[in-house]
Amino acid sequence: MDRPFPLASAITSPMGTLIEVSCRVVRAAHIYRDPNIYQDVEQFARTYTDRKRATEFADRQKKSPVVKMARVTEVS
Repeated sequence: MDRPFPLASAITSPMGTLIEVSCRVVRAAHIYRDPNIYQDVEQFARTYTDRKRATEFADRQKKSPVVKMARVTEVS
């Protein structure tokens, strides 16, 4: 009998480990924050679970002449 969700002890993910909670599998993911600071000192931030996407967004933002700083930091 196939289960809709695999057992947590059987699988590890490249994004994190799998944890079984109440008959469901929940992925423990890393969270990356991408804060942007503009020249007029206004701040904006996005949150990603994929570091590659966060880095691509930061690289796009750095190309703008209005953005003062854009970096990717790991929150958890």
